[in-house]
Amino acid sequence: MDSSTARWGAIAAGPALLATLLVADTLSSASLWREQWFWFVPLFALGLALSLFALLSFVSGYVYELPRVPTAAERRAKKVTAEEQARQGRANQRAGLEEILTELGQTSSQLKHELRHGERGMLFPNTAWAKNRHIVTGETEALLVDVYEQTHQLDLLAHDPTTSVMDAEETAQRQQVKQAVDGADEVVRRMRDAVEL
Repeated sequence: MDSSTARWGAIAAGPALLATLLVADTLSSASLWREQWFWFVPLFALGLALSLFALLSFVSGYVYELPRVPTAAERRAKKVTAEEQARQGRANQRAGLEEILTELGQTSSQLKHELRHGERGMLFPNTAWAKNRHIVTGETEALLVDVYEQTHQLDLLAHDPTTSVMDAEETAQRQQVKQAVDGADEVVRRMRDAVEL
C-alpha cells in the first residue's frame, strides 16, 4: 500500500469512526462515555486524530501548502548528498592547490635555470593561479598575489630588446623572487596537505 492510499484511507476512516461512535452513543440506552469508557474513549480519540489529519490534509492539498516533515530516508539522502558535495568541494580545492603548486614549481625551476645560465627565459606561467585564485584566501592569497606580481615584473624585464643577459642587479632581483616563490610553494603545500579527502 502506497502512502497516498494510506492517507486517503485515514481521511475516510476518521470521520466515519467518529460518526459511528456518536450514533452508537446516541442510540444506546446507557452512556458509553461513562460505562464503556475503556474502549469508547480510545476509539473516539483515534477517530478525532484521524479527522484532524483529514482536515490538515485537505487544507494542505487545496488551501495552503503546510510544511512537510521529511522522512528518515529523505533526511539520510540529504545528509549523504551534503557529505558528497563537501567531499567533492575538498577534492576540487585540493586539485586547484595542486595546480598552483605545479605552476609555482615551474616558475621556481625557470628562475633556477635563468640564475644558473645568467640569461632571461620565457614568460612565467600564471594560468593555474588565474583559474584557482578563488580557493585561496587571507594571508596566503596576499602572499600569492605578491609573488605573481613579482614574476610579472620579471616578465616585463624579459621584453627588454637590448640583451637577454642579466646584470648583477637583475640577478639579485631574480634570486629574491625565487626565494619568494619557494616560500609561497611551501605555504601552499601545507595548505594542500591540510585538505582532507
